[in-house]
Amino acid sequence: MRHTLACCVAAAAIAAAACSDQLGPSRRLIPNLGATADSSADSTPGGKPGPVASVTVTPPSNTVPVGDSAGFFAELRDDAGNFIGDARVKWSVADPSVARIEGEFGQSVILRALRSGATSVTARSHGKTGAAQLIVTDAPPPPDSTPPPPPPPDSTPPPPPDSTPPSGSAIGR
Repeated sequence: MRHTLACCVAAAAIAAAACSDQLGPSRRLIPNLGATADSSADSTPGGKPGPVASVTVTPPSNTVPVGDSAGFFAELRDDAGNFIGDARVKWSVADPSVARIEGEFGQSVILRALRSGATSVTARSHGKTGAAQLIVTDAPPPPDSTPPPPPPPDSTPPPPPDSTPPSGSAIGR
């Protein structure tokens, strides 16, 4: 259970980090890993954005090998284009045999690639939807950790010991 929780927390942190580039400099990630708009930049008069008018999933496409994870982020906007950071988002995948949802973290999701193929990932909020494509490739083969075989033994016999005395030796005189 601890391992699963640790993996989910790590996956959420990865998704938050991956999605923070999409938010721009006027936004920040809050501890629950949902995104929030800086009230000085995007809010309507009164400080609250209007109802969800559009859902955009980023990145629009992601390619990963089997066994890896991919993160997506749902950017919600109202009619005036203001960022909405506190609306509930429901995530789904079109083909759960290609990828499964490992965790939903507000406007972020982590998918696990199960087999090669393609599927769409959809974010739904207040009747509006946005989608992106996940492409799963075959996993690269693991590196070969088997050492190479030793070279074959040398089949030529060693030369016989030299039985002739060296020249100038005193043997045999």
